[in-house]
Amino acid sequence: MIPSIPILRSNFDIVPTTAEQVLEAAAAPGDVGRSLQVEEGAALLKLTRLTFDAHGEPFEYVRSFYRGDSFAMKVNLTLGSPKNQ
Repeated sequence: MIPSIPILRSNFDIVPTTAEQVLEAAAAPGDVGRSLQVEEGAALLKLTRLTFDAHGEPFEYVRSFYRGDSFAMKVNLTLGSPKNQ
């Protein structure tokens, strides 16, 4: 379990349930390029995520940029149980 989930539940009564996440190619805006030490317009990966609570209300918005030359992605996928056959 992510350590922040108990805090969200106990302090804010927020139960994360679903999220939409998009990872796409993007050109570096000037400020992002400077932060990542690449030229403006350089190819980056842009991640955007919107997370929803148990009531379907959004509570988290994330926009991150990553250098393509130092990026790794690890995804753990959990599949539901097969239905009775």
